Parts: sequence; C-alpha cells; structure tokens
Amino acid sequence: MHSSTCSRRAFTLVELLVVIAIIGVLVALLLPAVQAARESARRMQCGNNLKQLALAVHNYHDVHNYYPPEMLTNPGWGWGAFILPFIEQNALYDQLKPGSTVALPPARTLFGGVMLLQQPVKAFKCPSNQTPPTNSFYSNPNNAADDHGYATSNYVCNQQVLPHFTYPRLRVANVTDGTTNVFLIGERRLNIHPQDQRYTGAIFIGIGRGSDSQLSFHATTPINTPSFNSTSLTDASAGDTARRLRFAISSLHPGGAQFAMGDGSVRFVSQNIATNPAAIAAANSTNGSDLTGTGFTYQNLLSRDDGIPVGDF
Repeated sequence: MHSSTCSRRAFTLVELLVVIAIIGVLVALLLPAVQAARESARRMQCGNNLKQLALAVHNYHDVHNYYPPEMLTNPGWGWGAFILPFIEQNALYDQLKPGSTVALPPARTLFGGVMLLQQPVKAFKCPSNQTPPTNSFYSNPNNAADDHGYATSNYVCNQQVLPHFTYPRLRVANVTDGTTNVFLIGERRLNIHPQDQRYTGAIFIGIGRGSDSQLSFHATTPINTPSFNSTSLTDASAGDTARRLRFAISSLHPGGAQFAMGDGSVRFVSQNIATNPAAIAAANSTNGSDLTGTGFTYQNLLSRDDGIPVGDF
C-alpha cells in the first residue's frame, strides 16, 4: 500500500497582487454607490424637513387665518420662531416667548440660564450640510466679533408669501397663482471657506440685524451661486451690495436644491431652471417677483400672483 501525500502551494506574489487589485477595483466601484445611497437618504430627510416646515406654516395659518410674517421688525423675531409650536417645539417656544418683545434679543441672551438662541433645531438643518451650530454671518449687533451668531438654519422663506412685518397680512386666498405653483420655503447651505465658495446659510429664529437674507431668498441669481462677495465672517452683507448673492438658494444636493411649495409638496429644482436673463443685473433693486414673464420659470415660481402659467420644471 502506498501512502499518498498532497503538497500545498502558497500564493505567489503575483497572485496576491492580482487579488489585491481586484479588491481595489471592487471597492472603487462600490464606494460611489454607497456615497450616492447616503446622499439620497440625506436628501430624503431634507425633503421631510421642508415638508414639516411647510405643514407648520399651514397649521399656523389655520390657527391665525394668515401666514406668519417673515419678521416682526429689524432686528426682530422671524417666521421660524412663530411656527415652533407646530414642529413639536412647544417647550422652546414657551421659554422664548417670541412676540412678547418685538425686537430679537442678542444671541447670547440667557433664558433660564441657557443661551437658547444658539441651540440648533433639527427640523431647520439639512443633513447634507454639516455646519457649525451657530451662524457667524448673522450677529446682533451687526459685525460683532464677540458674538458667535444665532443657531444655524438651512431653510429660507419666500417673502412673497410670508411678508415683511405683520402688514399686509397674507392668506392662502392671496396666492392667486395657486399654492402648487408658488415657492414657500427653499434651501441655503452654509460654507465659510474658501471665500470663492462661501455660502451664508440662514438663521431660523429671526433677524439679528441688517440683511433679511438670514430669513428669506430672492430669485435673481441662479441656484447654487456662491456668496463670495461676503467678505466678513460676521456680516453677510459686507462687500455684497451690488448683486446681493447672499439671497441665493443653494444646497449640497448635486445639480440643484429642494423647495417646499405653497401646497406643502416638496420639489427638487434644477440649478439650470429657466430664468430671466436680466435678473442678475437687477438684483440690487428687486427680489425677482417683478421679473416674471413667459419662460422665466424661476421668477414665476417666486411670484404669488403674476398670473403666468409655470409649466414643467
């Protein structure tokens, strides 16, 4: 009887390198898919935030029979503060008592020993934009180096629906173009460096001082236009008086940004949406609502009562 032996051969260096190369290729192929899946989930959560805020605005309207104002005064409480009870933030609303004073207190004001005006609220933060908890671009007083700003927000309102101050009070009946065809809330990302890719973000609680870009958006500059003219980290309007880029809509979602429409639905809008070519030059004197016209879809969606069909977008 013969005994048989089997010999085991180790991997050669070439075979090992081939296996490593194959694994590297597979990882390279899978990584973009994983990243895309994560961004898709973040974009979905952002859309849920927008829907939640839009429904809160409608619930406010149901209770008061008019939309919340963009702001009470300058500096003053803003639309985000007034809808807090409708996004399950009753405790925060009761502590802040927005509207009990017209002016918005400085960001570091203590409420029961806590600086509540600097505490972020999840519903106002886009998960794709990992930002500091406070927004240094908007402080009170303006350009205050020792004030780190109010809690960051990534969402801004359409002042054609949520008006300046409390008059005129606007209702759903004033949106004669139909709530489906009018923007209600849009996105704005926050990015500080580098300056040529600077986006000023927003705050939700009110207007600290100066520009109301911290609360609202204009439809004069294309979506995802950087606010690189904002030369000061404590004053979003510094160096940006001509084109007012700080009012632009922007996001980290590739190719555009999301909006909550007046009916509460959420739409992703391409950064290449049709726009009035005269809008950028007119940015210093208009929010874009008077630049509507056939084919100017971006401006038409801003206006609540221009009477021009929007079409597909």
